[in-house]
Amino acid sequence: MKSIKSLVVVFVAVSVFGMVSSVMAAEAGAVTPEKKVTKAALETITVTGKVNVMKDAKGGVTGVELTAVDGAVYQVRMNPKGKALGKDHEKTVEATGTVTEMGGKKVLRVKSCKVVEETLPPSK
Repeated sequence: MKSIKSLVVVFVAVSVFGMVSSVMAAEAGAVTPEKKVTKAALETITVTGKVNVMKDAKGGVTGVELTAVDGAVYQVRMNPKGKALGKDHEKTVEATGTVTEMGGKKVLRVKSCKVVEETLPPSK
C-alpha cells in the first residue's frame, strides 16, 4: 500500500511539473508545434534595396542588411547566397527569398540576387 501511495505522489508531482513548464514556455514565447513555421507557410518575395555590410574591428563581415526602397530593413541570413550578397556593399540589388521574423526583425533568406542599375539614396 505504501508503494502505491508513493507512485501516486510521484505521478502527481510529474504531472504538475509538466503543466507548469508548458505554461511557462508558452508565456515566454517559445516555439510550440502550433506556432512552428513550416516551409509551405513561407512566402517568396522580391525586395529591391541597398546592401549594407557590417564589419568587426578586424574587417570581418558580421552581418548584411538590405534597406528596401520602402524603408523596410531586412537582416540577411548568412547562408551561402546571403554571404555572397556581402560583396555588393552600397550597391542596389534585387533579392528574392523568404522572410521570417525573429526578435522583431525581418530576416531575409536569399535564394537569388542581382545588382540593378537604379540608384538609391545612401543608407542611414
